[in-house]
Amino acid sequence: MSSSSCSSFPDVYAWFLKLPPITQWQSDSSMSILLNQPYLNLKVTKNGSSSICFSIVVANFSIPISLWTSKPIKLPTDLIMSTRLVNDEIMFPLLTNIIQDELKYCPDSNENASRIDHDHDQLVIINNFKDMMAMIINISFLTLTFLICVYDAPKDIRSECLNILREQLACSYSRETMKIFVGLLGSNLEEKWIRTMNLAITNWLSENQTEIRTYPSSCLFSYALSTSALWKVQVYCPVIDMDIESSTYYPSTRPPSPPDERLWFSLNYHQLESVIQLNYKVIVRDTWIDVIVNIDNIRYI
Repeated sequence: MSSSSCSSFPDVYAWFLKLPPITQWQSDSSMSILLNQPYLNLKVTKNGSSSICFSIVVANFSIPISLWTSKPIKLPTDLIMSTRLVNDEIMFPLLTNIIQDELKYCPDSNENASRIDHDHDQLVIINNFKDMMAMIINISFLTLTFLICVYDAPKDIRSECLNILREQLACSYSRETMKIFVGLLGSNLEEKWIRTMNLAITNWLSENQTEIRTYPSSCLFSYALSTSALWKVQVYCPVIDMDIESSTYYPSTRPPSPPDERLWFSLNYHQLESVIQLNYKVIVRDTWIDVIVNIDNIRYI
């Protein structure tokens, strides 16, 4: 995820591969890279002689503020003696850690905490896609940074950080990478992960009511894919962020006396989820092509 392909978010994975082996580090030393110029750093810290941990910290404060810290990751013996610090073998526990910590922000986080072990096999499947590990690691850090900025970043830097991250999430490279990423997650984890991200968008927009129409992010995590004879469109969007054609009442434009306070709150935090499936057939003629499309299934939640 280079700056040319996705705004200014760094290629975290490439940075990992350039880090020197742990044997060349001084005791308890760390190295860092800017995630969100000039506010947030990603740090990797030596934790004893055979493990490391990652953290995201506020970069420009006189007293460092840690917004997220990974679990310690033990380095295999052969990696300790290697010419570099990390390889794909330790990317899997890091990725698992990131996804688990992201899902702590999910609306049903208590349920997720008890069920996350059941999704471990799906995370193992992701680890098998070595050629995709770079994009998966980069998009994971991008979305994790977005979540911790919404919930934990100091208020005086939060808005600017999130505006930068919104542009990075909305670029074409991120959208294509996220489509691959959620496909690898599988339907169970995908639903939890998408709800986590859209709840964060809802909270961000709720905090900045005046910016809702200035900085829309509608359907940021929606995507479409095509398989043999089937087109599928997966739509996710917080209701608060949807364009309204005509309405006398809308939760983001709160009337002086709402008809029902609980209804207003519910609408404000509801998320549209939809699946549109289309069957298609392509018939090649002598001088033209016929494309026949039929509606297979449409579901809304």
